[in-house]
Amino acid sequence: MAKNNKDDGFSLDTKRGAYLETLHMGRKVKVYAVTESEYKQAAQLNTLATVFSSVGSFFVATSVSIVVSCVTQQPITGLNIIFMEIVAPACFLIALACYGGTFWTIKSRKSLWDDIGVSSKQEKASNPEKAEPK
Repeated sequence: MAKNNKDDGFSLDTKRGAYLETLHMGRKVKVYAVTESEYKQAAQLNTLATVFSSVGSFFVATSVSIVVSCVTQQPITGLNIIFMEIVAPACFLIALACYGGTFWTIKSRKSLWDDIGVSSKQEKASNPEKAEPK
């Protein structure tokens, strides 16, 4: 067995484990004056944006799959022509309408949060005793 040499910089007698340094941190929390109805409205707008974008993506995928399957099918039938010229463009137009609804809900949600931010600043200015200490 080799003897542990103090000159090689390695020793079994040293303390093992992790060193822990505590850091004290603070954070500034933003508080908005949000009523329950505004909170529900924001949640409904989030849900509506998700639904519109999901349905729009479904119709885009359906439209693309119809076009790809009709183009790659060798014997072109009357049903292929109907799907290519009527159903696929209709699915694409429905998808555009859904994405328009998504844009509208996101825009409405942004204006809702802007209104909440403005009303919160006005309430803070009208109540200086509730303002943050400096």
